[in-house]
Amino acid sequence: MGTGHTLWLFALFSTLRGTLATSHTHLQMTENAIIQSTTAACHSRALRTGKAFVLPPGPVSAEALVKACTSSASAISFRMAINEISLTKGSTRLDDRQSVTFAQWRKLITDDIAAVKSSIQKKNFEAAREKLGEVLHALQNVYGHGDPIELESKLPYSTLIRLAVPIKNDLTSWVRPTPTISKEGQEIATKASVDLLQDIRAAAGDADFLRLMRMSQTSIAMCFVIDTTGSMSDDISFVRQTTATIIDSKRGTPDEPSDYYLVPFNDPAFGPFFKTTVAGEFQTRINSLTADGGGDEPEMSLSALQLALTSTPPHSEIFLFTDASAKDTSLKSTDLVLIEKTKSTVNFMLTNPLGVRRRRNADEQLRSDEQEQEHKQYERERRSLSNPNYRVYEELAHASGGLAIEVTKTNLPRATSIITDASSSAKVTVFQAVRDRSELFPFHMDTTLSHLAIYITGGHITFTITSAMGVSQTSTQTTGALGTINKVGNVYTMHINADVKKKGLWVIKVQTSQSYTVKVVGQSPIDFLYNFVEVNEGSDSFVVLDSRPSANAKATLLVAITMPDSVKVTEVAMVPEHGNIVLASLKKTEMESYLATVSRVPEGSFAVQLKGTILKGSFEMFQRQSSTQLRASGVTVTAEITANLKPGVPLNIPFTVATARLGGRFIVRARNDRNFRLSFPSKLTLSAGGHTESTLTIVAPAGTPSGTDVTLTIEVQGPGGDINYAVLRLTVLAEVTDNSPPDCQVTSVDAECFGDCNLSTWKLFAELTDGKGSGIKTITVQQGTGTLATTVKRQGGVDVTQATYSASCCSEKVELAAVDAVGNVGTCSWAIRKESFWHPYCS
Repeated sequence: MGTGHTLWLFALFSTLRGTLATSHTHLQMTENAIIQSTTAACHSRALRTGKAFVLPPGPVSAEALVKACTSSASAISFRMAINEISLTKGSTRLDDRQSVTFAQWRKLITDDIAAVKSSIQKKNFEAAREKLGEVLHALQNVYGHGDPIELESKLPYSTLIRLAVPIKNDLTSWVRPTPTISKEGQEIATKASVDLLQDIRAAAGDADFLRLMRMSQTSIAMCFVIDTTGSMSDDISFVRQTTATIIDSKRGTPDEPSDYYLVPFNDPAFGPFFKTTVAGEFQTRINSLTADGGGDEPEMSLSALQLALTSTPPHSEIFLFTDASAKDTSLKSTDLVLIEKTKSTVNFMLTNPLGVRRRRNADEQLRSDEQEQEHKQYERERRSLSNPNYRVYEELAHASGGLAIEVTKTNLPRATSIITDASSSAKVTVFQAVRDRSELFPFHMDTTLSHLAIYITGGHITFTITSAMGVSQTSTQTTGALGTINKVGNVYTMHINADVKKKGLWVIKVQTSQSYTVKVVGQSPIDFLYNFVEVNEGSDSFVVLDSRPSANAKATLLVAITMPDSVKVTEVAMVPEHGNIVLASLKKTEMESYLATVSRVPEGSFAVQLKGTILKGSFEMFQRQSSTQLRASGVTVTAEITANLKPGVPLNIPFTVATARLGGRFIVRARNDRNFRLSFPSKLTLSAGGHTESTLTIVAPAGTPSGTDVTLTIEVQGPGGDINYAVLRLTVLAEVTDNSPPDCQVTSVDAECFGDCNLSTWKLFAELTDGKGSGIKTITVQQGTGTLATTVKRQGGVDVTQATYSASCCSEKVELAAVDAVGNVGTCSWAIRKESFWHPYCS
């Protein structure tokens, strides 16, 4: 490579200084590319399955694509995928401080693409989305900031993402860096993004590509974390029955779960984590659970919850079943961090209300004097649970917006509806609060809401629910004008009758002197997503915060809403558990999202509340609220992944800690969900208002498979207990030596298509081989409605696949994609009645 390549890259990266942040232009390019590629995958699947795939005229929106491609009533899951990919921060491995040749830069990019493909092969879609976001960001920077006049044919330069393609020695004239993203640059950058996504789609196959984009037929996941010690036989039996009920009742409906997750635990073991998309496999695994062991009361419940939080998708609904306290309470802060990061909801089914667990080889025992004193202290603190050992579960449930349900084993089957309600599509939170005093709670209902449920947890409590029409029902009325009330343990559940008029302001009046929660949920296509961001003043760029926002300081939320053409957001607020609501100033962006800025973040925990108006149909107000309780911090923690994690090779991760308040000694804790070896300083000393830099080292064991993901949390606790964190997801990638795609040669075509195309067929014959490479893993039809038959023969010391494609003469085009074991993709394309062509490409 000539020096021109290095000079070009040096000039480009000098110009791109500061562009590692995300801008609305990046969001637009990424969303457009994702919609185009996902549309192609949905269309291909529809052709193969014979299902209709009809899009409305004009530009395709996320909502329109979801409606055409799936049976889901809400685009929230697809919108989550777009956000997870587009809001990933760009990699800082290539900044203006490095002297990087084009070949070196391309190797880093192709390694990241290989990491995406390996993660998909391992079904680690969250890790794949994050890494994909980094790669797309890097590509868009290169194309977007180039001078379009110099761009060759105004087409993406395929060599950037294909290591086996030779480098042309003319890059100094190919691009002249510019400080802003031009319109022409955006178009080429979007095309390059589509090319990359199509390459990943070919490697993954349509089914896994659509899962990558959260575009399954439904967006519902079932996750159970289950104590399997000897006293849990009744609970396990209940889980078996509930699982069977959900699977049988929701099969073939929009509410059928698309993913199933299971984490068993006891003491001292927890796991393994089990996941599947096949309902029968999940039921079989549940049925195989046995209650055994035990004797000592605490169990590894928080370790199991950590595994669930790091292994399930964000925004999951998790149910943890136990009759024991947590042995690993030191993990509480880590689980709280992961709840804030993933925004998942955790519900606890606790079947030992009095705090005396049945033991396998011991009689029931009375609490000791010490336990009795703890219980009295617990009651003085007005907690809503009777067992003081469950306090940590209550705190985690409140933080996640979940329920801590304390129920006897005999009454556990009456709680089935709570789990089935959670396993519903398009579920939204209308209102939620945690209080320890009597209060009135007003909230807005709208006509898009259905299957409404109100949950109120607490001990000695009474309440009255009044609709917008002035109709009331009290907690003593199990059946009334508004609905039916069912009490199980410490939880009241009210299901609102379908014929009740919902539009307008409702009020819940609660009377008690104990701690309690109120939660109003339903199903609706209107929902929202949010992320804290740091806006770069004077530009439209921002950086997504991977930690808590700064306390008593200005903060900005990026808010995206589903059905943006049908609603108008009028208010975004931070609602603290105690204190006054903090309203945000709103700025609408070109992406139909909103930047919501507050002058200060509330103290303590708070939720995000959104209000607006529905523009179509009857003009009415709507209200939604985040389930997750958030917190601000006077400590700042930032960390940077500098490379992919290689088996057996230590990876250094630099991190920075800063304090806006007190100085002194800061405690550092770091954990990962794979138990990979970590080394880091356990304590740091900072002066007030100061900062310090340090390094953490992580080592994946030799032999760890490519695509293995690991979630790393770095927690820093300052004087007074103030905590902040950084959460990083790393992907293990072994050195890839096979960079060449499979070769495809069309050997002959038999096409005699005359007259009515429905009455005749044509055939294509091809030979595909990966030579001495890693070997062909799959061959699929990327385009075309015909059928494919293959046979493998050994020729010249290598495997050769002979493929025969047959199709109706009405289906004129075909594209075959061959993928080798490491994700390189080669294709053959042909069109009858036109000049034939074929092209291989690789990643």
